[in-house]
Amino acid sequence: MKTLVQGQSVRGIILFTVPEDAENLTLSYNFGNVSVGPKLANWSLGFP
Repeated sequence: MKTLVQGQSVRGIILFTVPEDAENLTLSYNFGNVSVGPKLANWSLGFP
């Protein structure tokens, strides 16, 4: 686990199980907190 501040980046791996018939996947992450509210980031995922 790593806490990031604005403008900072980090490399890593996100592991999860995806059903073989899954389509149109999006990874969503909430960077917000209690004081600023939700700050969502979304990435479209594609698999070969």
